[in-house]
Amino acid sequence: MKLYTSDEIRTQFIRFFQAKGHEVILSASVIPDNDPTVLFRTARE
Repeated sequence: MKLYTSDEIRTQFIRFFQAKGHEVILSASVIPDNDPTVLFRTARE
């Protein structure tokens, strides 16, 4: 069994979706710039 690096897995994942007609776009942060608010809700007991 071949062991894959994380880069190889990522490349195969991207190529799979490209073959299905999806467009590859550049990565972007999900954290807004200059936003001091909390981006998640805390759990309550």
